[in-house]
Amino acid sequence: MSPILSTFSLGRRQTRSSVITVSYVANAFSSTHQITIPATAQANDIVVICWTGRATWSNGPADADPSGWTLIGGDFDSDVVQSNDVNTRFWYKKIISGDVNSTVTVANSGWNTDVNSLIVLRPSVSATPTVASFSVQSTSGDPTQQTRDGTAVVTPHATLAFYKSGAAIDPRTESSGTFSELNSGTTNYIKYRIFNTNADRISTNIDMADEGWNGLASCIISFAKT
Repeated sequence: MSPILSTFSLGRRQTRSSVITVSYVANAFSSTHQITIPATAQANDIVVICWTGRATWSNGPADADPSGWTLIGGDFDSDVVQSNDVNTRFWYKKIISGDVNSTVTVANSGWNTDVNSLIVLRPSVSATPTVASFSVQSTSGDPTQQTRDGTAVVTPHATLAFYKSGAAIDPRTESSGTFSELNSGTTNYIKYRIFNTNADRISTNIDMADEGWNGLASCIISFAKT
């Protein structure tokens, strides 16, 4: 009797890509101590907020970080010449669906002038952000050049710069690479560049002019698959 032969095929093993890419989604600006997350954002997006406030010298309110947000860093400066206190703070959050189109209170009321910048970044898969490099200055003079060296930072990562001032900012420059610019009027800007491959990584010097009271913040944020 011949043996009964049975044949079957093996399906191709399902794999999940370990490759992450990051894309720009949206931005927002505000002239108060509150800012709204754009309706085009969605759960698992990474939102970065930078705020600068100015108050009468020695009268600046205490810091108040928004609940649920991670502080990247901050800088407080008392400008005796112009009788101002200037404060700059910088946060990020991996948002949930309930955050979309919500208003975030980013600082205490009581600041004479508030300016806010917000940028939404979207990893292609759920990812955890890590701040790889950061500098911030709030000053009545010319912020010194900030170097963001991404040559050794794992990709994908994004280099971000936030410019805020009491007057029109010109120039606002980076020493290498082409950065995309977003702005609200002439005193509040975001510049960003996303690096999705190691071959694209660069180091850049970020600079701005002295325009009265100033806030210049820059950072590199990298993304790892969750």
